[in-house]
Amino acid sequence: MSDNLVSALIAATVSIIVGLIGYAATVRTAAHERRKLERELTRRFTERLYDLRVKHYARAFEITERLGKHGAMAVDVQPLYKEIRAQLREWRSGRSLSVSLSTH
Repeated sequence: MSDNLVSALIAATVSIIVGLIGYAATVRTAAHERRKLERELTRRFTERLYDLRVKHYARAFEITERLGKHGAMAVDVQPLYKEIRAQLREWRSGRSLSVSLSTH
C-alpha cells in the first residue's frame, strides 16, 4: 500500500474514533441534563403543591381545632362532631381536594 493510502486510512480511523467519542459524550451530557431538568421540575411541582396545601389546609385545621377543646367534659359532643364532619366534607369537596388530585 502506498504511504498516502495508509495515512488516509489512519486519519479516517482517528476521525471516526474522535467522532464516536464526541457523540458518546454528547449523548451522556444530554441524558444528564434531562435528568437534572426532570428533578428540578419535580422539585418545583412539589414545592408548589406544598404551598397550596399549606394555603388550603389551614381551613381544615380551623374546622378541626374545636375537637380538642371538649376533652373530658361531660358535654354531649356528638352534635359538634357531626357539624365538624359536615364542614370537613364540604371543605374536601372544594378546591383542596382538586389540588391534591391534580398533582398526581
